[in-house]
Amino acid sequence: MTFNVGQKSTLNMMTREQEDNLKTFFGSLDRISNQGLYDLGLITKTKEQKTEELAKFVPKNIKVEIFKFSSKLVADDLLKFIIKVFEEKKWGLIELEDGFLPAKAYNQLRLLSINNHLQVFDLADKKGEEADIKQPKESRLIIVGNEEVLSKIKIPTFLRLFGPIINLK
Repeated sequence: MTFNVGQKSTLNMMTREQEDNLKTFFGSLDRISNQGLYDLGLITKTKEQKTEELAKFVPKNIKVEIFKFSSKLVADDLLKFIIKVFEEKKWGLIELEDGFLPAKAYNQLRLLSINNHLQVFDLADKKGEEADIKQPKESRLIIVGNEEVLSKIKIPTFLRLFGPIINLK
């Protein structure tokens, strides 16, 4: 499911159509499952739009955490965030700030998109341990980035990870 939305009316503002479509996007992620599996979501935003502003359109009864991921971090930082979100039964918005997505992180996102399962060996601070976590029904993950950042991801199957996709540009 892909939503394309009209131009924003002024800097840092969203049109009513964008707001409505964003609410529909989050609502779809919340309600739709296929045989008990939940989709990952993808938001393409403008450079001016802040992820914190987008999070305001998540249904009111849902708690949201935001994580900004860049080449200054390592894959384990992202995976620890996902584990924390799952343990706390929250939604996670992961903003890709510079198009950096290491293979270890991509592989785990792929596992989540296929069977809502995370299986990580040797996290940085837990050598020799395995994190084996099923995505709780209350949690969702949404990747957020602007068009320039997302175009830097050169993994051919990247877009196949996602169910609902919304383009806010």
